[in-house]
Amino acid sequence: MLEANPFASNQLPTGDDNFGFTPVQFRFINSSTQISSNTIFAWNFGDGNSSQVQNPGSHSYATWGNYIIQLKASSQNCSDSNEIPVIIEAPNPDADFGDSAVGCEPLQVTFNRFSSS
Repeated sequence: MLEANPFASNQLPTGDDNFGFTPVQFRFINSSTQISSNTIFAWNFGDGNSSQVQNPGSHSYATWGNYIIQLKASSQNCSDSNEIPVIIEAPNPDADFGDSAVGCEPLQVTFNRFSSS
C-alpha cells in the first residue's frame, strides 16, 4: 500500500526581524512509504504553486496566511494523498514613541515615532 506523507519544517528568514519580513521559507520532505520507481508525486503548496518532484526542497511564501499543503503519490496500482496545514503568522510590531510634552496648559504636544518599521 502506497502512503503519502508530507513533512514541513520552517526556515526562518535571515537578516533582522523587523515587522513585515517576507518571504518565509519552509522545507518540504517527502516521507512517503512503499514508493517504486514509477511513483508520480504531485505537491500543491497552497499558494498557487506546485511541484512534481519527489522532494521539492524549500518553498517561499510571499505573505502571511494559512496554507494547506497537499501531496499526492500515485503508482501503477494505487494512489494516496495527504495534507498538512502551514500557518504563517504576522510578527508583532514593535511600537515605540515619545513626546515633547514640556510646559503648562494649554499644551501643544508633538509625538515622534521611534518604531523600527
